Amino acid sequence: MKWLSDELLVETYQAALILGLSDDFIKLVYMELEARGLLNSYEEGQNRISSESFRL
Repeated sequence: MKWLSDELLVETYQAALILGLSDDFIKLVYMELEARGLLNSYEEGQNRISSESFRL
């Protein structure tokens, strides 16, 4: 997952939720988003997403 851009990682997570992919895959992507600091709903920026959009 480390080779994906932040934007692509976010889009991958959103698509995985929409398509109903496995919980293991969704959790893997979620953990990478968390590691990159992309879950912080208080920061602004095009690659920031609200943690409210996550189902885990």
